[in-house]
Amino acid sequence: MSQLAVDFKQSGSGREQRTDGNWKHLGIIDGGSVRIGQPMAPRSGQGVEVGHYPGPAVTQGYILSYDRDLNTFRDLTIQGKNVSIYAQAGGSLNLSASQLILPDGSITTPMLAPNAVQQLLTSSYLAGGSGAYSTINTWLETSVQIAATVFSGAVVRLECRLNFSVSAAAAVNVGIFYDHALLIGNQAAVYTPSDLINWGQMVSFVYYYTPSAGTHTFGIGVNFSAGTLTLSPGAYQALYVTEQKR
Repeated sequence: MSQLAVDFKQSGSGREQRTDGNWKHLGIIDGGSVRIGQPMAPRSGQGVEVGHYPGPAVTQGYILSYDRDLNTFRDLTIQGKNVSIYAQAGGSLNLSASQLILPDGSITTPMLAPNAVQQLLTSSYLAGGSGAYSTINTWLETSVQIAATVFSGAVVRLECRLNFSVSAAAAVNVGIFYDHALLIGNQAAVYTPSDLINWGQMVSFVYYYTPSAGTHTFGIGVNFSAGTLTLSPGAYQALYVTEQKR
């Protein structure tokens, strides 16, 4: 045992032994319990420190592995067969680490909250073509639309298919409308030559988008350079909107 020569004091009264200063014991301490009441940090060296702030501004205990000479934290390991951390009623468990690493298999499917990870077909359109459009060189929203749907703000996958014919040789571009305004164009493009006038053509594509949380609608839009574009009544148009959560 070593002590500071100047500021070390010791007194005893019955079962209680009081000291004021620095004790250094090089062996094992085996006692009934330990209680730390003050946040007295060592001036140098490294090791595991246990302290307590009694208030009034902060009232909390702490454990840290720290090197006072280098002013840096050290690794801290807590081991046991079963390790439990209990936050009492009205409290919370806070993890401030930038990365939480768990062993493979720690989280299984039954442990997930309902609908936490899913691919939910939120809304869809699947029907024969209906509509003829004659305004050229302008983005037009077709009748291939989903009804107003509530979205959570997660990423959605849009699977689109459009069957149509054009009454003149024309370039046809296909895009997506969001809340009845053009979201993105030229997701698919075809050219109808003169020998395929009024012949059925088909385009399909997939697009990913993150709508804001709330009620929205999606639709397929067209922009063509000549003639009249008619959705094919004998073929199904399709728009599937799948919300992807993870």
